[in-house]
Amino acid sequence: MALGTDFLLDASGDLNMTGGDASQVVRLDQAISNKLLLVAGEWFLNLDDGIPYYQEVLIKNPVIEHLETLFKDAILSFDEVDNVAEFTIDFDGPTRTLTIVWRAETPTGFLSGTEVI
Repeated sequence: MALGTDFLLDASGDLNMTGGDASQVVRLDQAISNKLLLVAGEWFLNLDDGIPYYQEVLIKNPVIEHLETLFKDAILSFDEVDNVAEFTIDFDGPTRTLTIVWRAETPTGFLSGTEVI
């Protein structure tokens, strides 16, 4: 998946109205984060895009190895990502919180992020 034009979001996910253009690195980081948080069937233009949260993630006793593959594949779906260099996933049953920490290798260096679901 190649990157196109995108809106720059701030840390809280709101539209950044300060002007200027996002660098390629910022755009890729933002695109990966959006992809990991997109629920399959949520975007009306492509119902197949996204993570099948209701079917495979937000279920009783999810298979962590399967979730790793699911999220790594989402990161690797971008043409600009060469490799997922580091990846950890932690599911906290009592709080039902899934934390994903990733580090991806790109031609221009490394990107990293943390998503809490």
